[in-house]
Amino acid sequence: MTKDQIVFRTYFNRQFEAHNHDLFGTILWWRNHGKYIFMNHEDVFTAYKNLSVEEVNQVICEILLPF
Repeated sequence: MTKDQIVFRTYFNRQFEAHNHDLFGTILWWRNHGKYIFMNHEDVFTAYKNLSVEEVNQVICEILLPF
């Protein structure tokens, strides 16, 4: 995994746990809170923007693999 994927994975996984492992809820939260993430977690926002769709999907697959 790239450094950007690790940064994104760490934050996304925290939100996934905060949403009781509800993937759709986590994705909706992520989409609806882009400005919050940009303002409060610039490193995460930048890492996410640097990732391709395939890299984001790889991170999400890794998070979901234990399930």
